[in-house]
Amino acid sequence: MTAPAAVDGRGQKGGSVGKAVCPADSSQMLLRMHRGVAVDICPSCGGVWLDRGELEQILRPHQAELVATFANR
Repeated sequence: MTAPAAVDGRGQKGGSVGKAVCPADSSQMLLRMHRGVAVDICPSCGGVWLDRGELEQILRPHQAELVATFANR
């Protein structure tokens, strides 16, 4: 699965180095914006870290579609 193109807080592709350190491998995390949410991504292991409530913000536009998909199973 290909990750969507990320942009930094200024709307530039790529992202910026954040202050977070990956808990899996201690690499410096990259801060990228996705659907208006700041997402920490580890360039080494590919781990993605979200703060509380950020997953819901990302999924909110697709909530009705997700409910319909899983309700029909």
